[in-house]
Amino acid sequence: MIKKLLLGLIAICVVMLFYAAWIADYLMISNIAPFLLLSVLIYHFVVDTKKSAILIWVFVPMIIGYFFYILNQYTPQHTTNYAMIGNLFILFSFVFLLVKIVLAKKFQLGLSKFVWLPLVIIAIDGYIIYAYLKLMKSFNLAIDHGSFGMLYPIIKLLLVSCIIIYYVANKNHKATIFVLALSCLFLAEVVEMSQFMFFTNRPMQSLAILDVGLFLIGIYLFYQHFATPKVAISED
Repeated sequence: MIKKLLLGLIAICVVMLFYAAWIADYLMISNIAPFLLLSVLIYHFVVDTKKSAILIWVFVPMIIGYFFYILNQYTPQHTTNYAMIGNLFILFSFVFLLVKIVLAKKFQLGLSKFVWLPLVIIAIDGYIIYAYLKLMKSFNLAIDHGSFGMLYPIIKLLLVSCIIIYYVANKNHKATIFVLALSCLFLAEVVEMSQFMFFTNRPMQSLAILDVGLFLIGIYLFYQHFATPKVAISED
């Protein structure tokens, strides 16, 4: 009964997210997102036998961050900037995951076995970050535009890069799921940033739907990776 109720709540959140994307309302999307993540996390606690510490450490700060976004909407201007606090919580989630990957034994094995791969990835990442910052400058956007918003795609790019190195040393189905999850979350961030750069006044409906779709796929794959009994990145 509880399982069906939680699945129903998750389904409602998914439908509402796609509706918000259909009308290209990013404020509504940011308001619904924490309830989706919270429903998934409660489902994990109530239904799943194995509890994932990594899933909790990533989801909880993200949920708190999104709720700070909501709180900021009801806060008068020139007072506490709760959106900034929310951004820091969400950024913590991805930094934590990045550190977890870097400290994984399989990642370090990948570094030692394929010395050329990190050098290639660093060169590609450096060019992408350079092009990204140049694009921001061309649109007269400050480095701190969107309260550290520019850090999200960079951190996610580093995450994808690190998990590729991890995957090379640990080729299995679980690692593939994790690579796809982080890739979807990274691409969703790229789409969202494109909306705010190129379509500030009128976000495109198709891009909003693509953004939400990639986000949902990424969250689903992320959950599948960490909530199942045998995970690729161990919690040792």
